[in-house]
Amino acid sequence: MQVLMIGLGLGGTAVADRVLTEMEHAFANAMVYEIYRACIEGVEEDAKCYVGVKEKKVWYAERIAVEALRPEVIVEKEEDKKSLAGLPRPYVVETEKKLDEDYKKMKKLIKEEKGLEKEEKDDLIAFLEIVHERRKRGSLFMKGRKNRFVEALEDIVKRRKYIDVLLMNTSRQDKATIMENQKTKVRVGTNILGNPVELSRFDEIRVKDEDYIIFGEQITHGGGAGWDNVTGMKMAALEEDYFRKIIGDRLSTRSLEERAALIVAVVFGSGGGTGSGAAPVVCKAVKDLRREDVRTIAFALLPAKEECRMRAYNSVTSLAFTNEMVTGVGLIPLEDYVKPNLPLREAYDIADENLARFFVLMAGAEELTDIKNDVKNELIKIFGGR
Repeated sequence: MQVLMIGLGLGGTAVADRVLTEMEHAFANAMVYEIYRACIEGVEEDAKCYVGVKEKKVWYAERIAVEALRPEVIVEKEEDKKSLAGLPRPYVVETEKKLDEDYKKMKKLIKEEKGLEKEEKDDLIAFLEIVHERRKRGSLFMKGRKNRFVEALEDIVKRRKYIDVLLMNTSRQDKATIMENQKTKVRVGTNILGNPVELSRFDEIRVKDEDYIIFGEQITHGGGAGWDNVTGMKMAALEEDYFRKIIGDRLSTRSLEERAALIVAVVFGSGGGTGSGAAPVVCKAVKDLRREDVRTIAFALLPAKEECRMRAYNSVTSLAFTNEMVTGVGLIPLEDYVKPNLPLREAYDIADENLARFFVLMAGAEELTDIKNDVKNELIKIFGGR
């Protein structure tokens, strides 16, 4: 399944951006899992997971697998880090000296672990050494080298990315917030030393300027629609032909055209102004493409009863129009996430995160086998020394 997600307004664009983060997390988890399997079972064996393996060895093996993805770029000297500081994407950079020091600390901890037999310790130390050495064999980058595991993972993401995003909004301030989010890192886990391991957003899984459409500037001059979804609808209606063209172009890209099942997921907060007003217009633009291979589903976040009546009114009117233009509608009640003493903004964040994970899991279910096979094939190359 291939998904084109269209995020509308502040709520929809926030969800779409979170989807990209969660998708990168899913790819990283697949890499960590396959490295762990290679450590516990051997890279070409069938999956046995935790069966017959001591829990303590599993604990160390998983953290060695996480350690494989740290850092992204390796430099020789501390001052070489400065050469990477001004790049558009803030890479995770580490010196070989620091990695060597941490390797020795990890090796010492494994040796001193009382819950492991000598043979188990030897296995873990041997694999830790392999991971430590192999990650430094990536391609040259500036004054350093790319982490070989991260480099392989990024190549897989380019081939297997299964969710594309298009963000549409009327507020330039909201766009600035989303673009600033591209600097945040994806947490993979912790290593043996208890230190967090993070990845920068891959180029393939980052919102770029061409992915973000600002519309309706002739009405509000980039200031947003506020809570007025009538204004939001008017702003979108002026751009309907443009929406139809840009969505059609996105659906005609090679990665999407090669898939049998295409889903256009239109995500918006139904209680606001921009997303609530633009949703029926955008969904109509997709419908007017007359693509029989495309299914359009609207996902609307419903306002909570604690919010004002205007937001409830916006939600009802928006869904009434949107429902006529789509294959189906998914409703996400914010009420399910509201708890005593929990700020409403945090409830929105939790709802966004859960919806993003749902998309990644739903669309990725058909892709998982291919992703895991690609990861495994790359690991065979890496561990084989090629």
